[in-house]
Amino acid sequence: MPSNDLDADQIRRTILAHGYRAGRVEVLESVDSTNSYLAARAADRETWGHGSVVVAHHQVGGRGRLGRAWVTPAGAALTMSVLVDAPENVLRRAPLLAGLAVYDTIAAVRGLRPAIKWPNDILLSVGSGEPARWRKVAGLLAQRVPAPGAGRAVIGVGLNTTIRAAQLPTPDATSLLLAAEPGTAVPSRCELAGQIAGRLLAILRAAAAGADREQADRILGAMVTIGMRIRVERGSGDVLTGTAVGLASDGELVLKCDNGEIVAVTEGDVVHVRPAEHPKKSSLSARAT
Repeated sequence: MPSNDLDADQIRRTILAHGYRAGRVEVLESVDSTNSYLAARAADRETWGHGSVVVAHHQVGGRGRLGRAWVTPAGAALTMSVLVDAPENVLRRAPLLAGLAVYDTIAAVRGLRPAIKWPNDILLSVGSGEPARWRKVAGLLAQRVPAPGAGRAVIGVGLNTTIRAAQLPTPDATSLLLAAEPGTAVPSRCELAGQIAGRLLAILRAAAAGADREQADRILGAMVTIGMRIRVERGSGDVLTGTAVGLASDGELVLKCDNGEIVAVTEGDVVHVRPAEHPKKSSLSARAT
């Protein structure tokens, strides 16, 4: 098994550099799911305060949206969860706000061009030329957890860091290592964990302070989904086809359907979001977590 480069003290220091004192920070050698591990402890506010972080060297039973599996080789991906307290209107937008934190962290690496795919994927541009070819590098999962007092949620991040081509779970996936420019050093998982957690806490604080419009504009600017003709497969079995034209106040995707109807699509109602022209094959990841 690859060596464990994760260090709780270093993660805590990186979060502090963003102006936040983390809650409890735990590094686990192996765990079924960092989200499940943290959610099981969320009711204990005294021990597990706002900004608590769990990171695993190897996550063996990770899951994404709709219970889909997230499986990665040991040491080749960042698997982490952050416990957050926030007002209800902020928690409703948690997947997109977390996506912005991951987007900003990846964009800081020279030569990497990330994008957000609604509702909870992070993509990377691979190869050269236009139009861009996008591959999935990360998935997010935000889940509300029962706890006394204010609203509480666990936000999970799975980020492919140093996975090799032969280890990729699907052809639509990539990793920071594979997408980086030759000679570019990929940040350690320890550094990435601290940067993502620190940025997430800052973004959530700004959201609670009323930075809705500024954050919405930033998310829209980073989102590859907007402006695309897409096919939305809903859990009810309905299929909507049209153009993604924006986001509603709580992060719903606003779709202008081919029949002219304007529909706001919620994350919980969606099974897949795919380009309309090629619903089964696309350079855009079809596997939302």
